[in-house]
Amino acid sequence: MHRPAAKEAIQAMAEHDIDIESHRSQGVSVGLLRMADFVVVMAPKHERFILESAPELAPKIVRIWEYAQAPLDEIADPVNQDLPAFRACRDLLEESIDSWLNSII
Repeated sequence: MHRPAAKEAIQAMAEHDIDIESHRSQGVSVGLLRMADFVVVMAPKHERFILESAPELAPKIVRIWEYAQAPLDEIADPVNQDLPAFRACRDLLEESIDSWLNSII
């Protein structure tokens, strides 16, 4: 089932001039992951799920929380939380993704 982004996610991203109103979620499938160059995960449980389904994908996995400035065990999904939680997640992801990208270019 394809679901729209949470209203808090839409608002948090709009504050950075990113429009995700037309975004729809998509379930993860091994076929989809095999097509990816990288599989960016926010938490160890996501990595475990992928590795249990398709261990050959291990080289593609990026543990994005490892690129945050402060040591983290994961970047928690703010689902069902308030706007400040979505802003905090957005900021952590932005920082971590920038750091990761800088490490590969």
